[in-house]
Amino acid sequence: MEPLKTTGIVIRTSHGKNSSLALSVLSPDMGKISVWARGARSHKNPMHSACTLLSYGEFILLPRGEMYSLTAASPIRSFYHLREDVEKLSFAVYFAELAGLVSGEGTEAEEAVRLLLNTLHYLEQDLKEPTDLKVMYELRLMCAAGFMPHTENCMLCGDEDAAVFSPAEGGLLCTDCSHLHPLSPGALSLLCGYVNKGLKASLDATGGAAADELATSVEQFVRHHTELVPRSLEYLHKIRNISVNE
Repeated sequence: MEPLKTTGIVIRTSHGKNSSLALSVLSPDMGKISVWARGARSHKNPMHSACTLLSYGEFILLPRGEMYSLTAASPIRSFYHLREDVEKLSFAVYFAELAGLVSGEGTEAEEAVRLLLNTLHYLEQDLKEPTDLKVMYELRLMCAAGFMPHTENCMLCGDEDAAVFSPAEGGLLCTDCSHLHPLSPGALSLLCGYVNKGLKASLDATGGAAADELATSVEQFVRHHTELVPRSLEYLHKIRNISVNE
């Protein structure tokens, strides 16, 4: 069978025998794929740098049943500096795991890959505050996965004066249809912007206190509609709690 060539970002790694690695790679054209990289755990292996967690690279693959065997790989972007800060790395690992949880196998994931790569770049270069980046990433990734929050009017009665974000309902409600506290004008504007504006505008927006206000409810929205809790999210909360208390 002819080898396949694709680009992708390594979103998960696990150790195998004889210095091999089992990789989960998110590819724009192939979606989430499982890849066996023989000997790639060894630093002497020419494929090693392309097979590290969060590395974005080019991969040459041979189909092997439900997995692919890696025959060659070259890195394009390693996001190496994220590893120098434990909190940044915790955010990055969560972003990668969440992308894997909502992405399917064998289906294109161009939007998710582009979002993840840009988010990691902004995180590494300190171009956006991490909590704000997390809120933006979660909302846009859920949109890409088919869980776009409803932001036009109240989901239950249609009232245009809707300022309550309901994680369970998946969008905005009016105060008559919900017991939850309405969002501040800034938080409401930020939520609608992250859902409806383009990626560049969302990345460059500054959420500030509005992002802090949205953080818990957006995370609840992700948990409710994926019905999954990424392990890395619990670790991220532990790391952030340690940082606050130091």
